[in-house]
Amino acid sequence: MSRGKAYGADRDYQVLCRDILIKRFSRWLLLPCAGDGIDVAFELGGTMRTFDVALTDVDGRLVVAECRRTKKPVKLLDLDAFAYRVELLRKSKKCEVAGIYFTKTAYQAGAVRAGDYSGIEVAVCAPEQPLSSFSLMFHRYDADRNRRLRRGEGYFEGHIKPEGSLFAKVTHPDGSVEDLGRIA
Repeated sequence: MSRGKAYGADRDYQVLCRDILIKRFSRWLLLPCAGDGIDVAFELGGTMRTFDVALTDVDGRLVVAECRRTKKPVKLLDLDAFAYRVELLRKSKKCEVAGIYFTKTAYQAGAVRAGDYSGIEVAVCAPEQPLSSFSLMFHRYDADRNRRLRRGEGYFEGHIKPEGSLFAKVTHPDGSVEDLGRIA
């Protein structure tokens, strides 16, 4: 949970997460809420609360993020604290607020469940990735299947030239898998 300004590798990770959000949601034209969008403080619940990343779009909607570089998996308590601050921000600003929790390692199962319940997206983002080709792994909990699901996203600029054969499989929402075979 943020308590002030980050420095060094922690700040670098916040900058990476901010830049990934801007690139990932480029259609929304996200801009920093204040300064460079890093360590942005809001008065919420009678005190100042800081978000690692805070961005806004042209319609006044907000995207805030927590960026954790811990070695251990994110705990339920940490996710709950962030979700509470996001909810305070939603009520205070009376606008849509998207919350995203980034970590470099993993999440405890309870944190993933809480993220789904509170509308917080949870993602694993390796530090020191180039912005021109980054990857994210999103976690969510499927109550019907009683299991954690993971979805990866990758972004690449430029051209990818495969060497050899490229095969593809598509996994549909119903769980069925379609083998497309060799595509190149």
